Amino acid sequence: MRWSSFLVLIFCWGIYSCSPRIVSLSDLEDRRHDLALAMSVRIASEKSATEFAIVRRKSLPQGKNIKQIAVELFQSLQIGKKNGKGVLIVFVESTREVKIEVSYELEGLLPDVLCRRLEDAAQTYFLSDQSQDYFSELLITLSNAIADKETQETNWSFGVDSFYRSGGAGLRSVIASRDGKKLLDMIGSNPTMSKNLAANNPEQVLEEYLKSLELGIGDPRLPILTDGSRIFRVVVPRTKGQLLLIGSDYRKAGLHKVFVKGNMALAAFRQGTSTLPVWMERDGAGYWRVDEVKSWTFFHRFEDSRNYFLLSNDNPFRTDLMADGEGGAQCTIYKDRFSTLSTPSNTGDRALFDWGWFSKASEEYRELLKKNPGDDSLRWKLIHVSWLLSEPESALEQLEILYQKHNTRDRELREWRYFYQAEYGKVRAALADNGFDAAIIRVEGFLQSAWKSVVDLFLPALKDPCLQGWNRSL
Repeated sequence: MRWSSFLVLIFCWGIYSCSPRIVSLSDLEDRRHDLALAMSVRIASEKSATEFAIVRRKSLPQGKNIKQIAVELFQSLQIGKKNGKGVLIVFVESTREVKIEVSYELEGLLPDVLCRRLEDAAQTYFLSDQSQDYFSELLITLSNAIADKETQETNWSFGVDSFYRSGGAGLRSVIASRDGKKLLDMIGSNPTMSKNLAANNPEQVLEEYLKSLELGIGDPRLPILTDGSRIFRVVVPRTKGQLLLIGSDYRKAGLHKVFVKGNMALAAFRQGTSTLPVWMERDGAGYWRVDEVKSWTFFHRFEDSRNYFLLSNDNPFRTDLMADGEGGAQCTIYKDRFSTLSTPSNTGDRALFDWGWFSKASEEYRELLKKNPGDDSLRWKLIHVSWLLSEPESALEQLEILYQKHNTRDRELREWRYFYQAEYGKVRAALADNGFDAAIIRVEGFLQSAWKSVVDLFLPALKDPCLQGWNRSL
């Protein structure tokens, strides 16, 4: 067979090969998060054997409300037609409304009353400038409920938690322009608790922290919080409902053990749950405080997993967690590529590791890389922040720069680059405007896979147990 004929066959395969469709539509001006949301739709659909779809629109057609539009879209897009299981999420930017439309077969698991509460939970995310966090977390929450057949209202009915379930993102605050009293009413304040609370040991501060969550107190002035956590709560406010959910999740998970190292402490919950540990620190006066930021700058949970992972090798509790049998401590995500323990040396590090202000960290790292383009540590931090900000194109761009620099000398980097290119290539193909464009994307993916297989023949055997079978999706 001639090479030309072979390429024609590959091209035809690219056009006609079957792949699940991904319904993620948007006419918004900001398109930075389209690919990330489409990936979340794909993960949710695969995990729950349900067709999820998301439609984001600038405004509603004249004379129609969001409920009418959701019903029309559900029918016209034929959501869930294949097996009768479908969920549509509609968002209207101008009115900041969210509507969840569910197929008849799923109404027992996702009744109207719970969907309305999840819709209402969107309001706290819209206090920040990156509402896509809400949609990603909503997809996770709904798909988990379907996959696990959970109908208990207390499990997830109050809202979703991007900070403790899957890492979330610290965002540029837009609160300055809002009414302060209205904001405190929304997030929950308690002047008495704010003034009088102090804790002399980790167990006490943990108990008081859980109590504050169960009371729905999102007040950033709580003295049981570190200064960085107070900034974080201003940057990313949360409603009473969200805090109630977090507190419920912690109680349900059950405290496993409190580890103490000097002025740091870590409360680990029952293994196999999705709840991240609670990080605590002792200040100069001897009082213990909760550092909400470090609970997810030292740990991370992937969308397609229920266990958390350590971010880097320098986690001070890694040895303890490994000795305790915590599987996620064995294989850290970034290993020694950057440090999370060193004193922040720039505003970007302060924003990332102390304040949870990821959009600010991204801006700072980009500016620093202009001056120091050879600093791999900065580039890896930018990759990490890009994933957390739901900007996969940025992360892939930085991975490509590192790959061109290190190539075959970093086998793990090669695996990451190929994996993410392949996975997001599938999403791009599914979102392509026509069959020709989809075919081009699939053929490119096939050729990349073939070339990788050839190169792998000349590389040493893959011995890293943390890399074998590595298939995470941020």
